[in-house]
Amino acid sequence: MKSSIYLLVSDDEFLIEKKVLKILESVKTSNTEIVKYDLEETPIERVVEDLDTCNFLCDKKIIIARNAFFLTGEKVKTSVIHDIDRFLKYLNHPSQDNILIISCGKLDNRKKIVDVLNKVSNVELLDVNLNKLVRVELGEYQMNDEVISFFVNYVGCDSARCISELEKLKLYKYDDKVITKEDIITCVSKTVDDSAFLLADAIINKDKKKAIEIYQAMLLHNQKIADIVPLVASKFRLMYQIKILEKKTTSLDDIASILGVKKYPVTLLRDVSYNYSDKQILTLLSLLADLDYNIKTSNVYEEVAFEQFIFSL
Repeated sequence: MKSSIYLLVSDDEFLIEKKVLKILESVKTSNTEIVKYDLEETPIERVVEDLDTCNFLCDKKIIIARNAFFLTGEKVKTSVIHDIDRFLKYLNHPSQDNILIISCGKLDNRKKIVDVLNKVSNVELLDVNLNKLVRVELGEYQMNDEVISFFVNYVGCDSARCISELEKLKLYKYDDKVITKEDIITCVSKTVDDSAFLLADAIINKDKKKAIEIYQAMLLHNQKIADIVPLVASKFRLMYQIKILEKKTTSLDDIASILGVKKYPVTLLRDVSYNYSDKQILTLLSLLADLDYNIKTSNVYEEVAFEQFIFSL
């Protein structure tokens, strides 16, 4: 008999939502009740009680339980205490009338509850290649591989935002249907972190002219230098951490999990990091730390100081 439990594993809420909708399409009937719980706010035993309750006004009940952090190694600040033994008892004799869809981030396979869930549920490990996703969503529009990678990084490696911003780009380029880097910079909604990415990317590639242009544009948009420097430094710090961790493990999933970031930016920064030695990255971080200190203590004229840093590369 097909399991009435679905376990969705992903850090990407967009992917989870898409999969939930797909499951609902396949199991929902005209007389189905759908109930949603956030397990950071509701104990799992409340979900179990709902699953075990007889249905009077509907044929089937579908329980969607998100943020099952107790299945991961993640430490979450919450006052909720889950009765895992109660959940284990349910898993041994799950309701066949009601359906449970439970989701979480990366599983901690050392936990007994995870081992049992893997055996009794329909497990879906949801991962996405954002470049591939963009290619599929492009349809008749054109973006070369370099532009796609640039776009994915520019929007922050977030699938939901990728799709949203791609739709804007398609409307913007409706006539010729060819999307370029310039179109992305012009059309896509910008955040401080987006600009910091572009600036760090230019610095990493030692494109001083481009770095100065982006930096000056950030200033024109009233972005403070005291905020810009730490954001740029964070890109290099992440790159250094990836280089160090890669000496211990070649698994990008493990590296992403240890650092608490998504896999995609780890992959991209790992590739860029091959162009730098550990010493070169540490030197850049030291320069940025000194610059940050001097700016905050008013020891330098900040705008000139950052430009001097760029020219010194």
